[in-house]
Amino acid sequence: MTTEVRCLDLKSLQVRLKEEYKDYYKIKRQAHQLRATALENLAEALAEQGNSDKEKMLKALRSREQQRATARKIKFLRGKIRTNSTTLVTVTDTDGTKIDITE
Repeated sequence: MTTEVRCLDLKSLQVRLKEEYKDYYKIKRQAHQLRATALENLAEALAEQGNSDKEKMLKALRSREQQRATARKIKFLRGKIRTNSTTLVTVTDTDGTKIDITE
């Protein structure tokens, strides 16, 4: 955490949090496109490093991702996936009081 964030009051933190979520969701909408670009760049780098063809590397990377997605779906259907996401953040005020933020 930066010192700028630590000096903000609760209202300012909540406003900042909403702004950051807007940015997050804007980027999240582009996730598939960004992932495809990242895979292409990775395939190119791996092809240069291993003296291989870029298309073969890209096909292998996509196949691996598809296998992982399929396995994850199977695990979900069998009930073996637990989500451990953050649902609560505790912030300490300048006067030492602790505030729980659940938004």
